[in-house]
Amino acid sequence: LSNFAVGSVQEGIKLRKSGIEGELIILGSVMPEEVEALFFYKLTPVVSSREELNLLKRTFKKSPLNFYLFIDTGMGRMGFLPSELETGSIKNHLYELFPQLKGVMTHFACAETDFEYTRKQLQLFAETCQKIERICGQPLKKYCANSAAFLNLPEARLDGARIGIALFGVSPTTNHLRIEKFGLKPVMNIKTRITHLKELPPGHKVSYGATFTTWRTTRVAVANIGYYWGLSRNLSNKIEVLLRGKRVPVLGTITMEQIVIDVTEIEGVRRGDVVTILGEDGNEEIRPEELAERAATIPHEILCNFGKIECRKVI
Repeated sequence: LSNFAVGSVQEGIKLRKSGIEGELIILGSVMPEEVEALFFYKLTPVVSSREELNLLKRTFKKSPLNFYLFIDTGMGRMGFLPSELETGSIKNHLYELFPQLKGVMTHFACAETDFEYTRKQLQLFAETCQKIERICGQPLKKYCANSAAFLNLPEARLDGARIGIALFGVSPTTNHLRIEKFGLKPVMNIKTRITHLKELPPGHKVSYGATFTTWRTTRVAVANIGYYWGLSRNLSNKIEVLLRGKRVPVLGTITMEQIVIDVTEIEGVRRGDVVTILGEDGNEEIRPEELAERAATIPHEILCNFGKIECRKVI
């Protein structure tokens, strides 16, 4: 991979400074004070509004800059409505700037679940692209597929796809049948270690709010990870982790930097043993989709939450 799409100018600058030399497309909005950075770091903006188009047009008088046009085909978020492109002023802008216009983009609202609506968006996008190409008098690159569309609707791949979560080997949905169909293998593991062990008597409360009560003599272990590091508090009393190749439950409320797990059934547990939050241990595996389902959210949020973890090993 040589070209990347990122959400903000700041992310683009970070990648450029890290040595990425290919095209860096900025999917998010660009504010007036960020325009200079576009030129300095050779970043490619995606224009979503009349204001941004006017801003770039004024800047182009000094120096040209390639850009993409974003169309709102049914997401209701960023982009021009197709009807806006019929207005004379925008038509004129596009005609004047067409040498720098590299392509057109849109984004699907529910490619994970509603294929009919997604195909309607795709059809509207195709029709709108034809109109833009007639205005500019040249063919343009077309991008619309996110991970879900790339996996579910091959006809949406066009000139390229903006796969995000699929790059991590994770499905954009928690649907078990589709996870198996896609055959994706996660590339990110989250691991921590046991820092404390103790034995609790029956009837003993565990963690904040006393939301769990032991029903037997229970050997518990404390592991260093919590909601500060991305393990959502909403998963309290709902998940398992892996220890020595076996699943063990998390007991009570997940705290800021620690969890309590039940290790009663695991022999020989020691301080320093590795606990797997995401990933494989022996024949067992915990995937982001599993945590997402138990937290009533999407796998994307599960992965994003772990962004604070600084101790990383790239393999």
